[in-house]
Amino acid sequence: AVRTALPAVQELSSRLLSAGFDVQLLFNTAWYNSTVSEDLQLPNFDRVGSSCLALLVGNSKQIWQPFRQSLTSFSNENILSTQSIFDSYVERTVETCCESILSEQYALRFVHDTSPGKLIAFQKLAHEVGLAYFNPLCHLCLHPMYGPWFALRCAIVLDIDAATVPDLPAKPTILPDPCDESDIAAIKTALADALDPVPSTAAQTLQFRASPEAAYLQTRLSMDVLTDSNSPPTWWYWLRLRQCLKQGQEYMYESEQLLYHYTRDRRLFCHNQSA
Repeated sequence: AVRTALPAVQELSSRLLSAGFDVQLLFNTAWYNSTVSEDLQLPNFDRVGSSCLALLVGNSKQIWQPFRQSLTSFSNENILSTQSIFDSYVERTVETCCESILSEQYALRFVHDTSPGKLIAFQKLAHEVGLAYFNPLCHLCLHPMYGPWFALRCAIVLDIDAATVPDLPAKPTILPDPCDESDIAAIKTALADALDPVPSTAAQTLQFRASPEAAYLQTRLSMDVLTDSNSPPTWWYWLRLRQCLKQGQEYMYESEQLLYHYTRDRRLFCHNQSA
């Protein structure tokens, strides 16, 4: 949880942490808004000459257990019919926490909501406020602890003048690029494969067949893991791009979370399900 002298914000942070949102940073909206066009800016509650306090919220693999626990009352039919089941958990949890804790006005912007007036350049936001480094080569945000194994979820903008918050720094600390030459070489190779995955080599097919992800799919869903062209699925090449980075490998998602992130296959959550 973040540390702040504002009791309600501290409680909000702690409540979100208990729900699995363990990546958080308080920031001044001006740090981001000053770098983007008006259509991508965070709301400012009509403040003139000042900016708002906001909380950037994300998660590592720690969110998976609370999320899975939330599905225990769902039938398989409910699970399969809920289009964005994880995004629904994010929205429901964040909205409930904010409604029960905050007394001031607030505005929510979710990563998955790209409707007009709601679109935020979240990767740039994370970079500009010092939560993570945005690597333009692999197009991933790299957290100083988790590396690429975290996800941004939302920004909570509070109707509080950022200048009045004593424990907020005057300016952000932009993080350095953690990638070394070997990372850059690995990124270039993985990116080339992801952008042009077919035809695959025999070595790539064998590597995919031997991967934990393929084994999990075969065991959990009894799924034929190769495509009609006898090649690994396209998502696997993009997964390899994330996996090729050395930083944060100990925080890599477990198989189910990782596969849902890349396939959005809700069958992974069905109870006692093997097909």
